[in-house]
Amino acid sequence: MGVVGSGFWKGERKNPSEGSTTSFGIWDDLKEGGRKDGLPSPRYPDVKGFKKFFAERGIDLLVGLRINFKAPRQYQGNFYEANDGPFTLQGLDSSYFVTDAAMNPETYKVVFPQGNVFLLNGGNRRAIDWYVRGTDKWGVKGFKEDLMLLDGAKLNNDAKVDEVNRALIDKEYLLMARNGAYAVPGDILRLEDTQYGHDQDRPLINGLNYAASGVSAVYLDIVAGKYLKLPLTNDQELYFARNAMLAAVSPVMAMGLGPWNITNTHYKDAVKKAADWHTQYAPYLYSAAVKSFKEGYPYTMTPLPIAFPTDTNTYYLAGKEHRQYAWMLGESLLATPVYGNDYATATSRDVYLPAGRWIDFEKGTVFNGPCTLREYEFPTDKLPLFVGGDGILVRKQGDAFYADIYPVSERAFLYDFYFPDGSGKSTVNKRGKGIIKENVRVKDLATNKEVELEAKHKNLAWSFRLLPGHRYEIYE
Repeated sequence: MGVVGSGFWKGERKNPSEGSTTSFGIWDDLKEGGRKDGLPSPRYPDVKGFKKFFAERGIDLLVGLRINFKAPRQYQGNFYEANDGPFTLQGLDSSYFVTDAAMNPETYKVVFPQGNVFLLNGGNRRAIDWYVRGTDKWGVKGFKEDLMLLDGAKLNNDAKVDEVNRALIDKEYLLMARNGAYAVPGDILRLEDTQYGHDQDRPLINGLNYAASGVSAVYLDIVAGKYLKLPLTNDQELYFARNAMLAAVSPVMAMGLGPWNITNTHYKDAVKKAADWHTQYAPYLYSAAVKSFKEGYPYTMTPLPIAFPTDTNTYYLAGKEHRQYAWMLGESLLATPVYGNDYATATSRDVYLPAGRWIDFEKGTVFNGPCTLREYEFPTDKLPLFVGGDGILVRKQGDAFYADIYPVSERAFLYDFYFPDGSGKSTVNKRGKGIIKENVRVKDLATNKEVELEAKHKNLAWSFRLLPGHRYEIYE
């Protein structure tokens, strides 16, 4: 997907009179004189062509969205109808905004826009329906929900966006959620923006806490943050590469700056490698998210104390003291990214491997847990992954999907793979105990025939094509 988080509305940037995400359908598509923001005027001269660009490439376009409306000047707001449209006035006339005890519209402070704003009353169904009709005017596939309240004391309850987000989902919009409460009505849940120079341990600690609460599609935020100025410094390019490798082994990956702006070839190649890996194995992550939805267990990003609850060695690894940030990525991968505030100096980590057989995803080295790999080397371009668990990975190659079987599981298991079309499903069943060996065979029970296996990954894995609706058995 492509996301335009801000600036698509009308008016000069940073000027109090500029529009906002609730200037429904009013794009910056007409030339305006006198601007001093240094940006083109208009910024979006061909809105139809802009949307067509994404549609022709199969990319879903999302734009930023908030439930706040610029208040008129008598409320100390910066409402300007030429840029904001009639929507604030419509909301006032219909009592669609949150009110105070005297039933007057309550004013709030937010990160954007400037001045006081009103908030949509999420408890008023008519207000929600009106709001959703407004969002339709943007003509996009979905939204990046981004309330960002400053008035913490005025929260009262923090479920201000839940019902709005639900209504958008019911209308089949894609939704990047951020400010929901008690539930996560959205396709992915993003953290607060983490930028270069910020606390880089924070996204991992918060992300693992989100995952522990049952969220499946945790989004650690855009790779390389935002507001980086070109040309990048060497440290910023290293940060970019380490950040990309972290995002690659998390449920959701997105870029905040084009990797082609990196001048160091090694770092640029590392970012490309990370993005390519995530793209190839996105179906594996999608399937884990579907299973999480069905069962309530965080398969996409499972903190080790949840994945291995009786192993007390996993309890205190993820923090600024040890920085052994690790999680199960799906049922068959252990992610161990080298990241944190020491991203610029760390080249190795102690890696704890719980009980079981583990294979370094890239090197092919086999380890038997429980054990700790002391100062295990992770060059910038190394995928920080170990194969374990069931040992079944699914990747996309062209238009086909392939299951890779790794010799790690001693137990029998049943693995369900949910295809990205949302309807197809295949099952892989290892019926016998013991680790599979070179004489492994796979039968397609739908055809009652053995499938052709191809050796992969330094001959440590066997691969076959998955077909929707088919059930496969692994045996020797």
